[in-house]
Amino acid sequence: MYKDLGQNVLISQLKSTLKRENLLDGILALDISMKIYYSKGDKLINHKWLKEFEEKNKKFIFIKTSGSSHFLPLEKEKELIKEIKNYF
Repeated sequence: MYKDLGQNVLISQLKSTLKRENLLDGILALDISMKIYYSKGDKLINHKWLKEFEEKNKKFIFIKTSGSSHFLPLEKEKELIKEIKNYF
């Protein structure tokens, strides 16, 4: 990206990736049910935040799968399809 689009674009992308608003309170205020499906070893997830989210939210279902994948629809397609069907 740096070579093609330049330093300013790279810096902009890095800032928007690293600087994020904490959505925890807004999500907890939702009056809906939700299933959260993720890999235990996913290095792109903030697991400390996710643990806090799970502890504060009893109406959501958290499903942890083995591995470190961040692209579950591609890498655990059948398992994800099963979870979606079970949800509905």
